[in-house]
Amino acid sequence: HPKWEGWAIVDEHRVAGTALHNDAFLDASVRRFYRKHYWDPIEGDALPRRVATVVFDWAVHSGVDRATRALQQLVGVAVDGDLGPKTIDAVMRFADISVASRLLEERRSFLTTLVEQKPSLEVFRSGWANRMNGLEQEILA
Repeated sequence: HPKWEGWAIVDEHRVAGTALHNDAFLDASVRRFYRKHYWDPIEGDALPRRVATVVFDWAVHSGVDRATRALQQLVGVAVDGDLGPKTIDAVMRFADISVASRLLEERRSFLTTLVEQKPSLEVFRSGWANRMNGLEQEILA
């Protein structure tokens, strides 16, 4: 995100040749950014952990709207891109592992379709597969 406040800090570290992972302010800035732009819009605190994990990852990598709509489609509510009480209530009617697993399947399908529609994205396929496999291990833990 080009307007993220942390870029100035990253640039300072780059010029100084110092490690980014030791900067508490930068870490806090990253956390605030992801919370504001991804976690809060997907109502991550209101969703079961497994579901929130998959929706959050999808939101970060493909947009909040796409992730929200995929979840709404899956749980059978109006697909409007607004993750509100109706979507959350619908999610809660299912086992969290079931929703998270099925959503992960949808995400894999979405990524496969992307590559089929735009073959130049093939270069990302194995990385995406690794991400999905890691996410699957996380939700099964």
